[in-house]
Amino acid sequence: MIVGNDSSNYRNHHGFTSQNVLAACNFDLEFIYVLSRWEGSAHDSRILTDALSRRNGLKVPQGKYFLVNCGFSNRR
Repeated sequence: MIVGNDSSNYRNHHGFTSQNVLAACNFDLEFIYVLSRWEGSAHDSRILTDALSRRNGLKVPQGKYFLVNCGFSNRR
């Protein structure tokens, strides 16, 4: 449960408190990356940018791509 001054950051667009989790899996449906703890109001592209910029973050092999939903902007 989120309490205090930070609780408004964790309210999603439906008004509920929530947390965002970015997860990636391979073709064998094994998780290869998980990033959690982002507040519910954070936009998907902001979370992806954070995942890609971390030292041990999400790595996309050259010439490959991840299939995502419309919440993510196009990028190289």
